[in-house]
Amino acid sequence: MGKKFSLIIFTKTREVKKTFCILLLLLSVQHLHAQRILDITKKYYRYDPFKSSFGFFVQHLTNDPGLLEKTISKITDSTLYFFEGTYKSHAPFSFKTQKTKVVLAEREQPADSSGTGKSILLYQMAGYAPAGAGSKKMVEEEFKKFIRKYKDGFSEVTTRKFESRNNAHGEICEFNKGALPFAPLTVAWSSDKAGTENIFVITIRFVIIENRAYLPFLNQEWIPRNNADFE
Repeated sequence: MGKKFSLIIFTKTREVKKTFCILLLLLSVQHLHAQRILDITKKYYRYDPFKSSFGFFVQHLTNDPGLLEKTISKITDSTLYFFEGTYKSHAPFSFKTQKTKVVLAEREQPADSSGTGKSILLYQMAGYAPAGAGSKKMVEEEFKKFIRKYKDGFSEVTTRKFESRNNAHGEICEFNKGALPFAPLTVAWSSDKAGTENIFVITIRFVIIENRAYLPFLNQEWIPRNNADFE
């Protein structure tokens, strides 16, 4: 009886450990897209919106001494928040840039099943390469390299070509994961037909809850992104 009872306990313990390992693995996989965005934020952006309160982040971003030509539109009854600035020396890309722009802009999300919409923030970093066919090839290669490096962790990586009315053409890639309420990451490259403006753009999307930046998670939940959560 004692040996049989011990065997049952041992078997159940193994099952519990196995279940725990599976749950841990699933949680790690589900959070992998957030880790990828953490890596991107550290590599390309001067300020991380997930490290501190959102107000502290905005204060440091908008007062960055390395920014020129700043534009700020604050929230009113008819307008959403918008900030844009041009860096004089920040160049995080592998290609040579003439200038690098940063944008932080608020966008309204369509209403969900409850009839309410949630505003999202778009945090963009755009590199402008010099004119010429060689620069066009470089921004296109940066686009492909970025996808290869960061696609792990996203179950849906969708690329499509586009051509705008002003004759600019290029590609855009959305990084998504199943039931996420919106794509947290997008990259794109574009060039006009004359090859005078060649651009590579990274866009990270998140929401603000109680003055903190959150990334989308499954089932309309949000990941509180502190560095300690992923280190």
